[in-house]
Amino acid sequence: MVGSALWEGEKFSHREGVSANLGLRTTIYGVFPVERGKLKVVRHVLRPSISVRSSGSWEDGSPSSWRVSLSASLNNLFQMKWGEGRNLRKLDVLSLNLSSGYDLSPGTSCRLSDLRTSIRSSPFRALDLRAGLRHGFYRGDKLCWPILKELSLNASLRVSGGGKPSPGRESSWVPGVDVSGMGPWGLALSGYCRRVVGGETTLWVRGTAQARPTSKWTMRYSFNYDLGKGRMVAHEIYIYRDLHCWEASFQWSPSGMRRGYYFVLRIKELPEIKVEKRKWIW
Repeated sequence: MVGSALWEGEKFSHREGVSANLGLRTTIYGVFPVERGKLKVVRHVLRPSISVRSSGSWEDGSPSSWRVSLSASLNNLFQMKWGEGRNLRKLDVLSLNLSSGYDLSPGTSCRLSDLRTSIRSSPFRALDLRAGLRHGFYRGDKLCWPILKELSLNASLRVSGGGKPSPGRESSWVPGVDVSGMGPWGLALSGYCRRVVGGETTLWVRGTAQARPTSKWTMRYSFNYDLGKGRMVAHEIYIYRDLHCWEASFQWSPSGMRRGYYFVLRIKELPEIKVEKRKWIW
């Protein structure tokens, strides 16, 4: 419960509020032996949940507002055991989550909240596929069959190898590009599409390619391209050189919000001792 008070001339005005939540959830498992080749078992994990939220406020002892809402979600996870002997692995194949709500407050015309659906699949470690949908239950203020209002799709591929992550800077100036944890050589690509019905469409692709031709050199190129507008949002070239007790790196971004270059030469054990040169065009 929360409250506030203030003086209005000679009148003492006060306001109080109260809220309460109640939720229930459980987990249900279904196991299906398959025994088809390397596929051994399929498991379905179902997690339904429901919650009720109530909140109200009083002003000078009289009720000013009161809201009651109900929310529900249904999360599904499909798993499988694949392989034989020591190579037997448990894989999360597909997740399917749904959520919506219902407004029980008096005087509300459109009570049902939008139905939100999220889907994710990782057929193998390097590939990640995601989709999101939002459906509405009203046309104007009239209840109708669910109408698609928004759709988003995302696909990403990331492969790397050659041993431990390469030395040097593990960040990029290119918006949305993640280069952390990438090995001596690697490739990362991702694409995204978002469509709002009756509105705009967002479409882009991002990527990074990294190579380590020798034990002393690391080179990387990253980019972010807007397919909807047909322009390069940002891209950069990064070069790192191991100089025994010293290390040097050069980062150049020819376009984007942060255009320019940055060169630094520093002592490995004392990185605050360095020589650097930079130039930015914002």
